[in-house]
Amino acid sequence: MMDRVSTRRRLGWLPVSLICFASLAAAPATPSYFGIERLMARIEQAWSSLTPEANPHAASWNALFAAIRRDLRSSTTSADADDRLDALRRLYEVSESLASTTWPPAVELREELRHWLRPRMALAWAEYRTLEAAQAAGDQARDTWRSYVKETLRPAVLAVESAKSVEQRAAAIARVREAIDSARNAPGSAALPESQRLITALDDLYNTPNLELILDHRGISSAILQRGGIVEPGPVFFRGQWSYVTPGPVTGIRFIPTADGFQIAVSQALTSITPIRGFEQQMQAADPRAQRATRLYNFSATTRDDAILTMYIAFRMASGLTLQPTYVHNVNAQICTTPEPGAGFGRLIASLMGFGQRRITNQVYRGAIGRMRQEVASGAQELGELRASEQQARLNAQISSWISDSQTIAAGDFGLADVRLETHASFARASGRLLGPDRLSPGAFMPQPLSLLDYAPGITADVHLPSALETAIRAAYSDSDFLSVNNVVLEPPPRTEPGIPPAGQPRLQTNLDYASYVARLDQFLQQNPGQIPNLLRVKRPEEPPVVGTDAAGHLVVLVRDFELDLPAPPTAARGSAITGPPARVYRLRSPLAEIVLDLAIESDSGGAAPRVVARVADFSPGPKAEVLALNQDEDSAQILNPITARVILGLFETRLRATPLAAPLTLFGQQPVMLQSASPLDPSGWIRLILQPR
Repeated sequence: MMDRVSTRRRLGWLPVSLICFASLAAAPATPSYFGIERLMARIEQAWSSLTPEANPHAASWNALFAAIRRDLRSSTTSADADDRLDALRRLYEVSESLASTTWPPAVELREELRHWLRPRMALAWAEYRTLEAAQAAGDQARDTWRSYVKETLRPAVLAVESAKSVEQRAAAIARVREAIDSARNAPGSAALPESQRLITALDDLYNTPNLELILDHRGISSAILQRGGIVEPGPVFFRGQWSYVTPGPVTGIRFIPTADGFQIAVSQALTSITPIRGFEQQMQAADPRAQRATRLYNFSATTRDDAILTMYIAFRMASGLTLQPTYVHNVNAQICTTPEPGAGFGRLIASLMGFGQRRITNQVYRGAIGRMRQEVASGAQELGELRASEQQARLNAQISSWISDSQTIAAGDFGLADVRLETHASFARASGRLLGPDRLSPGAFMPQPLSLLDYAPGITADVHLPSALETAIRAAYSDSDFLSVNNVVLEPPPRTEPGIPPAGQPRLQTNLDYASYVARLDQFLQQNPGQIPNLLRVKRPEEPPVVGTDAAGHLVVLVRDFELDLPAPPTAARGSAITGPPARVYRLRSPLAEIVLDLAIESDSGGAAPRVVARVADFSPGPKAEVLALNQDEDSAQILNPITARVILGLFETRLRATPLAAPLTLFGQQPVMLQSASPLDPSGWIRLILQPR
């Protein structure tokens, strides 16, 4: 009886392990036409419950969808280039046939088709024009480019489009990048303009910008209002006068369309009060007759300018920042008079002649207000231009250290290459490819989905996560501190109650040798009796991992020479026919492991920085993986047989699923902006971040 109970206890975790060990298959790559397929599936789902009488057009639409699917598969998988081109032509004809429809789902389908077709038709046309131009350029150019298109370009493109797994897609993207470099370095390519258009078409399809930042009126206004507007309050001393400036409300923000920069106009109301120093001297200098009035009265004046300041702000990569202020003024003045001591008789005579205090004051006002308005306007413009020039010079001095050329912004090890700035009527856009310390800038291998082409209110950042992470991983592997890390031990916080997820953040330790790792297991057991330690020890792979996305919108990480240690269950210490030889630790080694992550960005209501949380959704160690049983001595490791290894692999996945990784998400160093929310990761690899100024 005791043996049966003991066996049941030893095998209690076995069913869970077998269930969790669900798949050794590679994650499917997202088809390039995923957006079209997703839309058609949604339409079919919407009318699936309708009868033929309720939806008489379903049959014809279903036939069209079937034809579209056939041509999509043919255009991406056919080994014959002419067949692929014919399929593209038929899809183009379908998109044209939908041009007159007003049914909203059909309009969406037409736009999805056009979005997918546009860069592929451009590439096909660039191929044709390059071959045509090379034919006219002579035998050598003809042979060079014909060989390039048929033997290098088309096979590389086919490999990308027909890739079934994330691993195949990653290898194919590498081939396309080599094909682009080969075209750039081909002899005589600079002398053949059509070949440059071919390279551009390839970039537009498989090497697009992987970061796009958009600001609309709400984003600009929130940033401006954070600093109180464009008017600086306080006393100002200029031209011998003190003025007291009070900012008013921001009255308008206007985008000025341009194709090569960022250009806006911001308007703000202000009030400027200026007591005029030396007013009587100015009166006398303007009109000698005023001396008679100043013998009778003492004059003072204060101007009030209710103005609108409009600052024209422009930024271009080649010329930097320019600031140009303009004003609309509404100037009035208050003239005050007080009787001059000892001049009472003169005031009496003047009054008898019709020149009382009020009339003299009004005459002085009429004589001075024109000059006052002119001086206020010229002084404000001169001071505004002076301050704008100083601010412009200061900001350009800072910006110049970031701009290495007219298309690259770099700060430290990272930057943005092939920067493009453009301003539309209602928003401004900046895009580029993230640049790493190795000065390489791998772009997005899938263009933005159509759903992300419409901007969201405020400040949005669209990021192609796989290529952005590729840049970050390359940066890590060029850092000596990172390369000094041999392994990382991930220690989740202990559970407080059964069935309740642990609170707190996992703790990371680096470079623990095997003996120290086992000692840490013993320490954990002493501190947390009755709990199975979930300390994972991961070896840093020699090669940088490869990142992609699958068709379900998961992040997929491919790790070569993967090695992971985890504690064995307590019952494995004795060994058995099921668990293999006695083991304190199981070690998984794999030539190529695939980790599928479910990403989420979580915000803290307490105001802390948002954090990105990655949970293991699937784990595939690959067909050549092996599991080793380790006891106290690492050198006496024993390889488990395939059946036992398969069981233990289920345990690995169970532990990995139970160990989410969380890290605070910080942006742009000192964070002039903060993350407000994020969209789910799209199967294309794109994610949208909604930002707001701090």
